[in-house]
Amino acid sequence: MELPFFIPYHYSPIPPLLPHHPSPYFHQLNFQILNIYLDNNLFTSIAPDAFSRLTSLQTLSLSKNTKLSPWTFSDLSQSTSLVEVQFDNTNLYGTLPDVFQSLNSLQSIRLSYNNLNDTLPPSLAGTMIQNLWINNQNVGFTGTLDVLSNMTNLLHVWVHKNMFTSQIPDLSKFVGIFDIKLKENLLTGSISRSLINLPSLKNISLSNNKLQNPFPKFPNIVENNVVNGTDNFCNNNGDPFDPQVTTLLEIAGGFGYLVQSLMVEKRGRGRDNQSRGKDGGEERER
Repeated sequence: MELPFFIPYHYSPIPPLLPHHPSPYFHQLNFQILNIYLDNNLFTSIAPDAFSRLTSLQTLSLSKNTKLSPWTFSDLSQSTSLVEVQFDNTNLYGTLPDVFQSLNSLQSIRLSYNNLNDTLPPSLAGTMIQNLWINNQNVGFTGTLDVLSNMTNLLHVWVHKNMFTSQIPDLSKFVGIFDIKLKENLLTGSISRSLINLPSLKNISLSNNKLQNPFPKFPNIVENNVVNGTDNFCNNNGDPFDPQVTTLLEIAGGFGYLVQSLMVEKRGRGRDNQSRGKDGGEERER
C-alpha cells in the first residue's frame, strides 16, 4: 500500500474514510491537515512528495512501519508550523537534508532505528528542538557532534550507536538537558567538568567510545550513569590527572588524535609515583 494513495479511516483530523478509499496527495485535499498519525501499519512505500506543501502541518508520525521500502527524508521545508516528526523504524536511508532553518517550530524529531548516514546538517544549530533521537542507525551518522553546542533547547539527546568522532561538544549552556546517550560511538578526548555538572542531568550513557581521562564522578542528582566498556579511562576512582597529562590530552584533542591508554596509564599516576624512587620507577616501566 503506497502513501498517500490510501488514508486509513481512523486518522484525525482527516474525516473518516473506508480503508480502501483512494485519495490524492495530502496537499491536494480541500481541508487543512494539522496532524498525521500513520504509526504501526503495514505500508510498503511512500510517494516522493507525499507530505510536501502541508503548510499547516504540526505533527507527522510514521513510527514502526517496518514494511516500507527504503525511502529518503521527505521535503518538509514548507511545513513551517511542524512541531513533531517521528520516522523511527521506517527504513529511512541516506542523508538528513539541510532544511531545518525553515522549521522554526520543530521541537521533537525521532529518526531512530533506520539507515541514515553522513554528517548532521548545520541548520540544526539554533533550532528550537528539545528532543533529538537519532540513535541505532544501521549505517550510522559520521563526523562530529559540534552542531549540538548551538541547540541549547535540548532536553533529550539520544545519538548512541552511530559513528560520531572527535570530542564531546561543549554543553555548558544547557540548563534543562536531563537525558544524554552518547554510548557506542567513536568519541575521543576528555569529559569536561561542565558536562559532569550539568544542573538538570539525570541520565547519561558514555560507554564504548574512546574517551580518555580519569573516570568521571557524577553528582548524586544523576540517577543513572553508564560509563564502562571500551573507553580508555586511566583510573576508576575519579582522581585527577597530573597537570602535565591534562595538558597532553588537551593538545592531542585539538588535533583529533587518540592518546593511547598505555601512555595515559603511565603518566596519569602523577607525582605520587615520582616520590616512590626506584620501586615506583620499576612499576612505571611494566
